[in-house]
Order: sequence, then structure tokens, then C-alpha cells
Amino acid sequence: MNGDFTLSLLESQGDYKNSSASLTGSGETLFSLYPTSRFPFTATLGLKSSERRRSFGENDSLTTLSLGLEQRYRTLGHDIYQGELYAETNDSRNDGIEQRYRLALSADNSWSEHHALKSSYNFTRRDSSRLKVADRRGLIEQTDTSRFFSRYRFNPQASFSNESFLSLFDEEQRYANRTRTERDWQQNNSLLWRPLKYKRWRLSGFGRLATREVDTSDGGGAKRDTLDLGTGVSYDYSTALRFDGQLSVGGRRDNEQTYATHNERLGVSYRPVAIRWRTYDYNRFARASVRNSREEDGSSQQLAGSLGHALTREFNFSFAEDTRMQFDQQFASNFDSRADSTDDKSVIHRVSLTFRRVEPGVSSFLRTSVEDQRAFDVLEADIKEAQRYYLQVNRTSTLSRYRNWEADMTLEYLDELRESGENISRSYARGYVSYVDNRLLNVRSLSFRSSLRLNKKYETRSGGRDQNLFDDEDEYEASWENRLTYRVGRLELNSDLTAFKRDGGEDYRFNVRARRYFGDF
Repeated sequence: MNGDFTLSLLESQGDYKNSSASLTGSGETLFSLYPTSRFPFTATLGLKSSERRRSFGENDSLTTLSLGLEQRYRTLGHDIYQGELYAETNDSRNDGIEQRYRLALSADNSWSEHHALKSSYNFTRRDSSRLKVADRRGLIEQTDTSRFFSRYRFNPQASFSNESFLSLFDEEQRYANRTRTERDWQQNNSLLWRPLKYKRWRLSGFGRLATREVDTSDGGGAKRDTLDLGTGVSYDYSTALRFDGQLSVGGRRDNEQTYATHNERLGVSYRPVAIRWRTYDYNRFARASVRNSREEDGSSQQLAGSLGHALTREFNFSFAEDTRMQFDQQFASNFDSRADSTDDKSVIHRVSLTFRRVEPGVSSFLRTSVEDQRAFDVLEADIKEAQRYYLQVNRTSTLSRYRNWEADMTLEYLDELRESGENISRSYARGYVSYVDNRLLNVRSLSFRSSLRLNKKYETRSGGRDQNLFDDEDEYEASWENRLTYRVGRLELNSDLTAFKRDGGEDYRFNVRARRYFGDF
């Protein structure tokens, strides 16, 4: 039998002062029905009490009691059965009492190399009672959710999955004498056929049938049925040239009871041409797609196409075997005719350079990229031009057997121009420095970790329809975390001190945690 007890004390100061204490314990034991079986059983019990004191307004206190049970069983045939039960009660001075329950069951069965079944069932319940404060209107809520999922694989290429979801919501306002219920039921069935290979041909297919119904006690509700079928064909003309084709048929029907509306949508899409030409470090592609859809108010067509290439090349230096450099270039020209009678044409060009060097005890990494995107004939609120510049530098160094440090810095700049004339510029700066010492002061059981993180964002908006718009926003956040760990025998002591600095002010958090192990740990 194994287990541990943990005592944690937390003190934080910011917009409000928060003090909390928690005690948790867990235990695990093993049963053996026969020599090769393992039947572990785990139990966890937790108690937490916290007090929140505001500089203005009323204070609040919260008490949490939780209990968790977990059971796992594996048979000789490698079938796995697992069950979990969790219960939690929260008692708040201002928000009343809240109870949560969760039940999870799962099974993984394999009859042979080609046949397998995975299934799971999850049930959750949430009860909330806010009867302590009169201005809450005596609100009582109950939410039950059930989810069942199964996937059956009947050969290496094909599988069938089913997912069902049911949600029941009850609300009662005792002082207002009102009740409301809502039921949400969903079901998804899908069939996936992975590519079957025959000489140079590949064939794949999929099917999906989904249903959703929503009913409320006030007479409202909605229903949606969706059906999608598709197949794909691929032909490898050579090791460098491939032709792809895809055909899909789909339909959707919507019914909404509140407004007595009915809508049907049927669509057919196919991609008759998709050519990929690949060499050692060059990849060119061309794609085209057509979609026809018909609704009650008429029909529409959508045409889309893409043409581009991707280049990847690595460079090795004979004078420095531990250094690698990689160059990537991507270019794509897209065309998309949407159902709102607007044509969306865009050009994207991206270039990136990666530099990596690994030496004994030292690792360096640098990546920089430039991206340019331009769109034509777009809506007023859409992006017309966009540029992105990215730079990341990382360095890791091992000082000794027990000490190492890591530094990382990322700079990013985005510039967007919308069709309305509004210009948006965003600048990001992120970085951190981390130091780890697993034998502080040459004490074997004493370790120390310190990390400093900085995040900064600056955004400006200018232009617009009246050309007089100018607005800027500056955000920053800094945190310094220090952790000291001391472990001797079965006792482990941890202390964390974290300081935050944000736009709204300063904050700190101090946490002391003691853990006692027993059993075979």
C-alpha cells in the first residue's frame, strides 16, 4: 500500500487578500486475482478552507471538501477497465452551497490485431443553492450531463464511432416562483475508411450523420440534422508527382420552434484537380475545388483554388559539425468565391531561417521569419494587407552535473491594414530566464529553482473611415517565481514565493507545502 499526506498554506496579496489552507491525502493499494493480474485502487480525500478579504466591499469565505475514488483493472488479454468517482462540496458565505459529482467509466478491448473496441461513459452533476443571500432570488440550479462514446475498429483501415450527449438543466427561483428546464440531446455517427493501397492508387472515404435537439419548458426549441458523405482518390504517377481528387456530398436541415422557421441546405463539392510535384527539397502544388449549395431562398456556387510552392533546404558546415541551418520558403496564391457575391483573392509569401548549434553542455537556437499577406476584393472589415516579423532566440547551458540555466526571448511585430483604411500595429515581447540547482549549498536533498518571465504588448490603431482615429494600448506583466524543495526520507517540504507586476498593480503569492509519504514510496 502506498500513499501520502499533503498540507499546504497559501497567502497572496493583490486587489484582495487571500489566505487558504488545504489538507489532502491519497492512498493506493493493489489486488491480485491471479499472479499476472493487477487491480489497483486509489482514494483521495481533500479539505480546503480559504478567506478572501477585499479592501472595499464584503468579504467572502469558502470551504471545499472533496473525495475521489479510482479503480483500474487489466486482464490477461490486455483488456483495460477503469472507473472513477469524484464528489466535491463548496460552501461559500456569499454564493451559497455548490455540489459537484462525476462518474467516469471506460473500457478498452482488443480481440485480435484487427478488431478493437474503445468505449467510455461520463456523468456529471452540479447542484447550486443560493439561499443565503436574499438578493440572489433564492436561485437553485441543477445540471446533469451524460456522454457516451465508442469506437469500433473492424479492420486496419476502417472504424466506426458513435457519440451521444445529453444535458438536462433545471432552474428554480424560489422567491420569484419561477421554474425553467432545458434539454439538449446530440448524437454523432461517423465512418472512416483510411486509404487502401492498390499499386499506385489510394482510396479513402468517410460518412457522418449528426442530430441535435434542444427543448425548453417555455415552448422553444430547435432541431438540426446533418449528413456528410465523401470519398477520395489518389494516384502516384511517380515518386515526385501525385494526383489527388475528392468528392463530398452533404445536407443540413434546421427547424426552430420559437420562430417557426424551416431551412434546408444541400451541397455538393468536389476537387477534380489536385497536383503535387515534389523533388528533393522542393514541393509544388495546385488545387481547385467547386461547391454547389441549394437553400430555400435559392442556390449558390463557390469556387476556390490555390497555387504555390514550398522550399526547404538544410545547410551543413564542414568547419562546424555541431551547427545546422535550415531555410524555408512558402508561396501561395488563393482564390475563393463565396456565397455573398464577393471574390476573395489573396497572396501569401513566407520566408524563415532556423539556426541550431549543439555543443557539449551548451545548446543554441535561433529562428526568424517574415510573412507578407495581401488580399483583394474583400469586405470593409476584412484584412487587406498584413505583415508579420518574428524572432526567437534560445540558449541552454549546463554549468555542472546539478546546475543548469535556460534563457529564451521572442520578439514579434504584426501590421494589418483593413479595407476600411484602419491600420493596426501590434508588438509583442516575451522572455524568460530559468536557473535550476539540484544540490543547493552542496546539500544532496536541497534543490532550488528560479524563473523570471516578462510579457509586454503594445497596440496602436489609426486611420479608419474618418482618418482621425488614433488609439494605443500598452500591457505588460512580469513574474518572478522561486521554489525551494527539501526532501529527507519520506518527508518533503516545498516553499514557493512568486511576485507579479501588472498594469493594475502588484501582487505576491507565498505557498508552503509539506508532504509525507508512506508505504513503498
